[in-house]
Amino acid sequence: MTEQQKQLKQFTFYELYEDILNCLNDTQAGKMANRICAYEFEDVEPTGDMTDEEKFYWENLSEMLHEVKDLEKEDKIPKKYNYKSKHFTFLPLYYRAMKLLNAAKCGMFVKGICRYMLHDELPKFEDKKVEGYFNLCKRQMDMSKQKKKAGSKGGKTKSADKKSELKPTEDTEEMTPTPQDMLQLTPTEEPTEQTNMPEDMPQLTVVEEQPESTQETEKIPTTPQDMPQLTVVEEQSESTQRLTYEQFRNTHPDIQGVLYGSSERYITDIDWADVATKFATDEELNKVRNIYYLARNYEQKYGQSR
Repeated sequence: MTEQQKQLKQFTFYELYEDILNCLNDTQAGKMANRICAYEFEDVEPTGDMTDEEKFYWENLSEMLHEVKDLEKEDKIPKKYNYKSKHFTFLPLYYRAMKLLNAAKCGMFVKGICRYMLHDELPKFEDKKVEGYFNLCKRQMDMSKQKKKAGSKGGKTKSADKKSELKPTEDTEEMTPTPQDMLQLTPTEEPTEQTNMPEDMPQLTVVEEQPESTQETEKIPTTPQDMPQLTVVEEQSESTQRLTYEQFRNTHPDIQGVLYGSSERYITDIDWADVATKFATDEELNKVRNIYYLARNYEQKYGQSR
């Protein structure tokens, strides 16, 4: 079987996919989830009518889906995305259950899987059929979680074992002096005890007085010589106005999601200091809790770029 004919038995489902599903109603989310699974498991490109919103989401997803799929077909791990985003393994069992549900129930089902696998939240379903399918798949979800935890712990224990193997050799090398070394140590220890001679005392006082004098000069306030320091403070305050994407994310930890694919241009294209200002003053913008939609809405509304 060639690489193009090879079909995936499972694929990696990222938090970005969940972010998009959560922006859609249950029916739209079910259709989008089916498109993703059909593309991953069956190599089927999306067909049928899509709304402008659905087309927009798919255009932003397709590049990442294609890149990750090519890697996983070669039995490689997409480390670039795995390090950036939460993720879990989407099994064909879940897809088979999705095919037995209509679009709306499918959307509820997949959203529930994402909450459980990505956030450890056990979802509650009003529909008994969806709840039953979820409970049947939950055993596989729990096994997948256990494998992931065991894998992370295994990596840590291996690194710890390597460190523990190195420590005894370092200690034994440091703690195995020869009898000749012991004889050499005794003469050097005696002079060090005799170094506290009266002639050496002035040298000690000079060393101690120098740092004290420097500390006193640093405490002298508001002399004319100190005035240029005000300009340094002003320059620092101006530099803080230049906010990077990473600094914006650090100061707004409640905003979820990651910029992928073509949306990565927002990292450098827009002024994040202005985004922070508008986010604090614009009530509509302040309601957005996904970084991609925040950047897109800001660009559409204000159109400012670097």
